[in-house]
Amino acid sequence: MVGGAAGRDPGDGDPLLPGTPAGDDLADLSRLGARRYDREMAEAEDEAERFRLRGRTVVDTLWEAMNEGDTVTVILGARRLVGSLLAARYDLAILQLPDATAAVRVGAIDAVSLGPPGDGVPGDRSFGSFFAYLRMLELEALEVSVLGEGIEVVGQILAVTPDHLLMRSRPGTRWMVPLRAVDAVVRRR
Repeated sequence: MVGGAAGRDPGDGDPLLPGTPAGDDLADLSRLGARRYDREMAEAEDEAERFRLRGRTVVDTLWEAMNEGDTVTVILGARRLVGSLLAARYDLAILQLPDATAAVRVGAIDAVSLGPPGDGVPGDRSFGSFFAYLRMLELEALEVSVLGEGIEVVGQILAVTPDHLLMRSRPGTRWMVPLRAVDAVVRRR
């Protein structure tokens, strides 16, 4: 057998190589297919990202902002707390403010502005809930500011009960603040 497979002469050239009409058509088709594939992959990635975002909770979003190092503005009624997140878990978000640390009850948040990313932190998962954080503050016996809609009580937490805080303010006045009214607790440095 003198020729190649099926009696073709090896010198005839391959009709599908670039530079031949069929080869050029095949190259065009390949480029078209690659562009279509890239476009479909980009659309699939966009759809997957939308699906991921739809499944996130407020705490998930805060956790992501913390890991990205975003400066956040947490809006609680007329109050605005601006800082970086130290923890976000269950119903608790902890912010590092310029001169204090604020523990925020996530259910009290009206809105959050997520600032530009900075240096992220790994986050603290040692706090189980806002209630547990309040109990820790009770044991530390430090002066704190309890913030709620239209209230700010400054004093020491004497007891965290199932439904309220018992506090003592500086002049010795005792306060009972229902837990449902507590939006945040700020501890000054």
